[in-house]
Amino acid sequence: MKDFDEAITDLGLAAKLLPKETDPERLRKLYEEDKELNTKIVKIMANAESLKGKEYIDFLLDFLTGKTHKPELKPGVRVPKFCANEFKAEEAKKLLEILQPSDELLYYFNAKDGFKTLVDSLNHGFEALLVLDALLIPNNKLREDFQR
Repeated sequence: MKDFDEAITDLGLAAKLLPKETDPERLRKLYEEDKELNTKIVKIMANAESLKGKEYIDFLLDFLTGKTHKPELKPGVRVPKFCANEFKAEEAKKLLEILQPSDELLYYFNAKDGFKTLVDSLNHGFEALLVLDALLIPNNKLREDFQR
């Protein structure tokens, strides 16, 4: 529900009521990290129009999700929920070039359901695996959020 302050307060009280339990303190720390990440994302999304590379991310996600190009469907073929078109090697390379040096664009990509789209693109091919590996492995917070 993204009411981080209330959750942090409640977990602090739970830790005081149950001092031998480790879960309330562990969860409180997680929610503090989530609150910090959410603050970053809100700030990035507010300034999204000024991000260099944002246009490519928007274009790519619109294409992959089928908003700008509807794929021709064969009878009985199911269209994946987040990715209607194939993610190609050239697109993967360019996306990595844009996202790797920029935390702001990486969080923007995440906020636009980019990782869900990449995972769904695995129905078409395996190019997304290289991108997911390069972006999620070194970033613990994004990886944990993605796994939830």
